[in-house]
Order: sequence, then C-alpha cells, then structure tokens
Amino acid sequence: MAKKGSKAAPVQVPDGCARAWQALRLTHNRIAGQLEANLAATCQLSLTEFDTLVALRLRRELPTRLTDLLPEVGLSQPALSRLLTRLDSRHLIERTAEAGDGRTAILTLTSEGIALVEHAKSVQSDTIASLLDTHLSGKNQAKLIDILAKVPTG
Repeated sequence: MAKKGSKAAPVQVPDGCARAWQALRLTHNRIAGQLEANLAATCQLSLTEFDTLVALRLRRELPTRLTDLLPEVGLSQPALSRLLTRLDSRHLIERTAEAGDGRTAILTLTSEGIALVEHAKSVQSDTIASLLDTHLSGKNQAKLIDILAKVPTG
C-alpha cells in the first residue's frame, strides 16, 4: 500500500510492438511515396502499375492470367482488370486468348513494356539506394534484413 501523500507509480504498458509497427509502417510509407513520385516523374507509372509490370516480368516464362497477379499486386479483381486495361491501352502489355478457353487471357509484356519496366527498375533501385544508403550503413541494412526475415509470412 502506498504511503499517504505519495503518488502511485504509473502502470507501464508494453508498447514495443505498436511502436515497431508504427516505425515500420511510416518508413514504408515515406519510401513508397518517394518511389511513387520518382516513377511518376520519370516513367509515368504509379507504384501499383510498376508492381504489376514487375510481376509480369518475373513471370515471363509462365503463362500469366489476371488471377495469377492478384496476390502479387494486392488489388481486387475489378481494380486489377481496370489497371490492365490502362496498361494495354498504353501498349505495355498484350492479352492473348488462352488456347482452349477464349474467356481467359494470357498476359505478356510488349517490347515497350519490357523497356519501360527495366528503366523503372533502375529508378526503383536508385530511389531505394539513395534513401537507405544515406541513412543506414551496409551493416545496419544487413541487420534490418535479418530482423525482417524473422517475421513469419503467410
């Protein structure tokens, strides 16, 4: 029991997880915002368009359908369909009817799409490097990778 006239010690609420999440989220938002601005200025791409083109580039050896891209770009089916229509109208992707199922389209990058995604990847790399290298040593970047690798996925 506390002595009369003395103040009780404040209750300590563990907030390490909340603070870690907040720091991670805010850092991600700052980096993503800078990357979005750089991609828009140099490539006329949104970050989501870039992510979609990269996903197609990485899957270049595989027949890729809209449904294959959904988990990689984090959009709803209607939103991804609209995005693909925009990329198609810019001649960055091509849709080809799947053999045996004319309702399903196989998506591929056009030569223009390949050239743009390769340029955009260099913009991404330069943006990330300029932000991380300015503030984190190589040793601290390696620590960050190790720490984030410990967070389970899926």
